[in-house]
Amino acid sequence: MIGTEVEIRHQGILVRLGIVDAAMPDASIIWLTADHKSPRTLYEAYEARHS
Repeated sequence: MIGTEVEIRHQGILVRLGIVDAAMPDASIIWLTADHKSPRTLYEAYEARHS
């Protein structure tokens, strides 16, 4: 997963596009590299649950 370009979305809206810098083995938490627009940032994954 490290080095992969990913999209971070919240409720279907693109929040950030970036390169994975580090990740937990289960990909529950990832760090995206800093770029000219954003600092290095941590994101926590979750699954949407429908009732």
